[in-house]
Amino acid sequence: MAAVAAQDIPLSPNSLDALSQRCAARPRTYGWPTPTTYRFERPGCKILIWAGDQQTDWWLLADTPAHLNDLITELWEAGDLATTLYGIAGEGEALLQSHRNNTRA
Repeated sequence: MAAVAAQDIPLSPNSLDALSQRCAARPRTYGWPTPTTYRFERPGCKILIWAGDQQTDWWLLADTPAHLNDLITELWEAGDLATTLYGIAGEGEALLQSHRNNTRA
C-alpha cells in the first residue's frame, strides 16, 4: 500500500466534479468528523475526503506506487494539493518529492 494525505483548502465544486469523472463515487456520509465524507475509487486506488467548511482532509491510497503516482498526477492541481500533500505509507513521500522536483524544473 502506498498513500499520501493532505489538510487542504475547502473542497471546490470543480475538484469534486473532476473526481466524479475519473473515479466511481461510493456512498457519502454526513456528520462526524466533517459535514460530508466523500469516497471514490477505481481499480487500484481509493480516495477518502473529509470536506469541512474551513478545510478538506484528503487520503489517497493505492495498491502500488505506480497507481498512486497516476492519482497524484491527476489531482496535483486540485485545491493546494501540490503543496499540502505528504506521504503516509509506502513510497508516497518519494513520489511527492519527484512531482515537486519536476514542477520546479
